[in-house]
Amino acid sequence: MSRITKAIRPSPHRPLALPAGRHQQNPALIADGMLRQIRKKEAAMEEAATRPRPDMRGAGKQYWASGRDGKLLLPQCQACGKAHWYPRLYCPHCGSDKLEWIACSGKGVIHTFTVVRQSGQKYFKTRVPYVLAMVALDEGPFLMTNIIDCDVGTVAIDAPVTVVFEKLADDVSVPLFKLAREGK
Repeated sequence: MSRITKAIRPSPHRPLALPAGRHQQNPALIADGMLRQIRKKEAAMEEAATRPRPDMRGAGKQYWASGRDGKLLLPQCQACGKAHWYPRLYCPHCGSDKLEWIACSGKGVIHTFTVVRQSGQKYFKTRVPYVLAMVALDEGPFLMTNIIDCDVGTVAIDAPVTVVFEKLADDVSVPLFKLAREGK
């Protein structure tokens, strides 16, 4: 007998039938158990339906702290004078480490956007459809944010927007944007 034949022939010491296990249980019981697990997870998600908190450590600490006061701050390089986003230890334009935080006007235009109609995260799942947008601030940098309190069908590229703040807790407020009204 060749080695190949021995390799594919079942061992006389090993049973051919699979041992009793989940595959042989009543399918209705398995489905019921799975459904209970799903419901348990959904109930836990219902309780935790709060907006995810931003990471308030590191270079962006001052940005998040300013939101509590209703201000939008951006890092600006003292060497080249350019504002940038996201906070870093060095200017992305010239490499200088001489940075300061400046007050931003909170105005800009929608550079691009998408309407989110499905979400796996519980907080956002209760708010669909919502607008996720890249806003070009008047100061130059782009900021990823949500456009709130609007009909998703009225949002357009180059639409003017202004900043508003959503208070998450006493220590943090998140900057969001609303469509600016004409004549304001």
